[in-house]
Amino acid sequence: MKKIVLISMLGLLLFGCGQAQQDIKEDIQTKQAEQSDADDKDNVENQNNKEESDIDAKSNQKETNTESDQNQEKDKDQKETKNIDFAFADVSDIEFTFASGAGGWSTYLYIEEDGTFYGNFHDSDMGCTGEGYPGGTIYYCDFSGKFTNPVKIDDDTYQFEIESLKCEKEEGEEEIIDEILYIYSYPYGLDDADKLYMYLPGKDTKDFSEELQMWLFLSDDEKELPFFAIYNENPEYGFIGYQFESGSVYDEIMENLQHVKEETDEYEESLESGLLSQIEMNQTSQTIFTCWDNELNSIWNDIKLYLPEEKYNIVLSEQREWIQKKDAKAEADAADCEGGSLYPTIYYGSESESTRERCYELAEYLKDY
Repeated sequence: MKKIVLISMLGLLLFGCGQAQQDIKEDIQTKQAEQSDADDKDNVENQNNKEESDIDAKSNQKETNTESDQNQEKDKDQKETKNIDFAFADVSDIEFTFASGAGGWSTYLYIEEDGTFYGNFHDSDMGCTGEGYPGGTIYYCDFSGKFTNPVKIDDDTYQFEIESLKCEKEEGEEEIIDEILYIYSYPYGLDDADKLYMYLPGKDTKDFSEELQMWLFLSDDEKELPFFAIYNENPEYGFIGYQFESGSVYDEIMENLQHVKEETDEYEESLESGLLSQIEMNQTSQTIFTCWDNELNSIWNDIKLYLPEEKYNIVLSEQREWIQKKDAKAEADAADCEGGSLYPTIYYGSESESTRERCYELAEYLKDY
């Protein structure tokens, strides 16, 4: 009996221990599962963080690369722009002008894409008349030729030469057309041309000679060239290059007239100051007339160039009549002083007044050009 009880108690004990072990085992498994879940969650979070970090890094790298590419592209564009070679095609729509701005002469030059060129030089003195040419005298040259290919000196300078040049009329030849004496000449500005240089807009002007700055009408404040220019090295001549625009002829004439007015106003003030001798007054009066006469000749060149033939012939007839009236008026105004020292002052004063008025009248014919 006792043996049976002991065996039963031992079985219960063993069962209790087994149950306890089973419970412990289950607790361990549960904790392991919970730890595994926690570890998996941490791994997922860590993986997400890593992926986000990789995305940010890639995004930053992409932005850096994009910015770098943009900078490289910008540098490339600037380099390519700077290294673009000049060609005559770049100035095929440019009118190059060589002129003093104060006289009645100018040379116009036009260059084709292949380096061939053409143009004309003209100077006029409508007061220089004679038998058979009461309309005055014009010095003229139509010319054409070809330049050599430009050779790069630096980014803003190209050198070339005249390969050939032909004048339509032989230099020194004369003929009378429509009562105007034409004296044919060489194109002023291209004479003595050994080496020619094309200066591009933006070229530094610090090394320009005073002579070249004068021909290009550059002020001391202009440190960079604002336009294309041709430099004839030997005589130091300069051609200004501008794109031709409608109305620019008239605008330029009006600007020149304003300059002449300002210049002659100063001479007029000196005449009225009472500080000049009679000889100085005579010389000053003649200087004033010369200023206005040069401007009139300059305008007349434009009249001849731009007006249609029919209109030009009408204005030419008017001009001949005006010259006769101008001279007659001057002689009448100075008649009381004829033979006296005051005569030149009065005579040139009258000529100046008539010529100044005529300049503005002629300018109106070119208002649409």
